[in-house]
Amino acid sequence: MQTSLSLLAQVQAQENDAWSRLYTLYEPLIRHWILRDPIARLEAEDLVQDVMLSVQTHVMLFEHKREGSFRKWLRVITVNRIAQFLRKRRPQQVAESIFELFAHPDNPLEEEWNKEYDRHVIRKLLEMVRPEFGEKTWRIFEMTEFEGIPSGEAARQLQVTPGTVYMARNRILSRLREIGDQILEY
Repeated sequence: MQTSLSLLAQVQAQENDAWSRLYTLYEPLIRHWILRDPIARLEAEDLVQDVMLSVQTHVMLFEHKREGSFRKWLRVITVNRIAQFLRKRRPQQVAESIFELFAHPDNPLEEEWNKEYDRHVIRKLLEMVRPEFGEKTWRIFEMTEFEGIPSGEAARQLQVTPGTVYMARNRILSRLREIGDQILEY
């Protein structure tokens, strides 16, 4: 998953709600990583705000150079801000922070960050789209996409036609693509 260049361009152009959308998309991911760290967790609220302020300040300088560059840029901003913050507030505990591991080349946390980033963005997309669909339509989608139940079996269990299953699933997938195109670059 790549962050949409159009969303970043909108943020850089300071369009109306672009920063709010970017903040809503990534603040929970930053918070999640901060709360994973026993040292950073103690300063979580201040750290989240510090990182997001840094992102807001520096996003104007971001340049897309290759696939995944925003993801990496966001990780670097996050790690650097947290490490700086901890060095000032908790210098004797910095070595215990997972954010110190991020500073080392080939650290195992980078791959974990990338996977969590993808899961997070997918969850946010699903949250954004979910309210637009009724319970039965969403249940069809869950059964066929997440539970791996074949369309015919989902139709039988929900007492609908196979055509209803295909239509419901395709409507949600289409809407996910539409929303995804606004915030993601494939």
